[in-house]
Amino acid sequence: MLSPCIATLASRRHTDATTVADTGNGTLFNLGVAWVAALARHRMGRMQRMALWVRRLTGVVFVGLGLRLALASRV
Repeated sequence: MLSPCIATLASRRHTDATTVADTGNGTLFNLGVAWVAALARHRMGRMQRMALWVRRLTGVVFVGLGLRLALASRV
């Protein structure tokens, strides 16, 4: 059986390694999301009509969320 001090150090080392791995995976994922967003933005720049509808849709979504927030019962 390990002493409590050694067991704590062993579990902390595992946690640190897991944190580093999770951070690396999260960074790679976010880089992928940014790349896809940049591609979409580049292509949408060429399609002005589609960009207009996307902006309108985004506005409607934000207005809807604002109304939902304003009408929500306060707890």
